[in-house]
Amino acid sequence: HIDTRATVLGHLQRGGRPTVQDRLMAFEFTKLAVNKLLKPKDENNVIVYKDAKFDFVTIDYINSAKYQIPEQIIGFVEGLSHQEKVCKI
Repeated sequence: HIDTRATVLGHLQRGGRPTVQDRLMAFEFTKLAVNKLLKPKDENNVIVYKDAKFDFVTIDYINSAKYQIPEQIIGFVEGLSHQEKVCKI
């Protein structure tokens, strides 16, 4: 017998239940999205949170952005992947 429950993957990936900040950020994203739908269309259709503020950018901007994963994180993940995996169910 295995106990199961529904889990929101995003909450699990961030490490637990949503915080007040998570909820406020979700509210702000929602508010901006609805307001955007009510305004005339323009090219800036993607809502982003960058440099501690919300903004709208184009999908081309998102596609052109290059993200480099820091070597420190890559080394950490590689170290974890070489550990012996033990799983008990």
